[in-house]
Amino acid sequence: MGKKHSKLEAVIGSSYTCPSCQEIFNADTPSKQVNEHIINCSHSPTSLSSDDLFNPINLKSSKKKTISNKNSKLDPLRIKDYIKTRKINWLDGCDTIKISRDNCLEESIEQIEFVDLWREVKIEFKGEVSYDAGGLFREWFIILIEELEKKEKGIFEKSECDEISYVFNKNLNEQSSWVEKYLCFIGKLMAKSIIDNITINLSFNILIYKLILEEEIKFEDLKNIDTYLYSSLLSLKQMKPEELDAMEIYYTYQYNDSEGKLVTDELIPDGENIKVTDINDYIEKRIKYIVKKSKFLVEYIQKGLFTYIPKNILKSINSYELELLICGRPFIDVKEWKENSVYKGKYSKSSSCVKWFWEEIYKLNQENLRRFLQFSTGSSRVPINGFQNLESNRGELAKFCLNSVPYNKNGNNYIRAHTCFNRLDVPQFKKKDEVHDAIQFVLKNITGFGID
Repeated sequence: MGKKHSKLEAVIGSSYTCPSCQEIFNADTPSKQVNEHIINCSHSPTSLSSDDLFNPINLKSSKKKTISNKNSKLDPLRIKDYIKTRKINWLDGCDTIKISRDNCLEESIEQIEFVDLWREVKIEFKGEVSYDAGGLFREWFIILIEELEKKEKGIFEKSECDEISYVFNKNLNEQSSWVEKYLCFIGKLMAKSIIDNITINLSFNILIYKLILEEEIKFEDLKNIDTYLYSSLLSLKQMKPEELDAMEIYYTYQYNDSEGKLVTDELIPDGENIKVTDINDYIEKRIKYIVKKSKFLVEYIQKGLFTYIPKNILKSINSYELELLICGRPFIDVKEWKENSVYKGKYSKSSSCVKWFWEEIYKLNQENLRRFLQFSTGSSRVPINGFQNLESNRGELAKFCLNSVPYNKNGNNYIRAHTCFNRLDVPQFKKKDEVHDAIQFVLKNITGFGID
């Protein structure tokens, strides 16, 4: 098993915003409270509530429901069936990406051109003696996403909305060949996450997912794209004609370029000299501008994604479902986690150490739950179909497992993670305080020891 040698900082949000009514929950909000709100939200879109499989938060994940809403586009089986027909069994060999940690992103972009993502992919880090049983592959995903989201890469910037998400940098040049290279690579990462059923922390704004699936951007969507813009336009919509006229708004959009200079883009020809009298027309032009600025960039992502998962297959779901498919659920339900766990060695549900373990896990807030889940499985989010269907790196059912290992009287009793199997080796601790200390040690040192 390959050990991790570098510390990784998980990409973890501190809050979650309901996609339906925009209510914000912080990291300390009990998961049960969030679950109940999401499922019972009166503003919930029909496509998200049509089936437990694609519910953002699922209280009853062990009981599948049939799709009854005729308006739902949801067709997850179509995607699964397509993957089954194309995915190459791991027994038929694998492709290997050999890279250095110092230049992981660039070398990965170069080598992925020679890799068949339908095959099992193994990662080798130069200078490290290790064998990738799945853990290094998942770590590779984490490193790449962190690199791609770094501000100095200049590809993304934080969106103007309450929940942290990323949109394209306003100053990206359509003619830059490196932009196409990076974004096409992101599309391939998205495809691989779907093929291997691995969730990744790709913190894209919903705008990008909507444009990938070529969905129409409507005024209400601006709430999740640019909260300030939405509030401003909503205020303008409520003004009387004479009040709007006094505002002296023109068909332009202004922003600062990479050097801090003010740039003015016209929404229509000669827009700088045309005063807005019809606010609905102005809103329509603003939305078209937003789409135009991002569309050519999204086409690069589509190029990489659709190479493996065709457009007509992905269009069986909507943008929110695509985000869930790739990123998984945003909140962790510890009760569901516990109910779908198994035990090996000398451990059982009634073991004192197992009871102490879950008591400590229940105390964690959402941020620390995500950190601990990442340590345990290689991902900080729960797959879309819940803990009951956690899989190994090779697509086999591998429920979260607590395995007993001997207690070392001389100390150094660390919890060891086998992310390829979703298994934790937990020493047979003698006291509850020892379990608490071991879990806290994991949270403070999320990688760098006992992980493969």
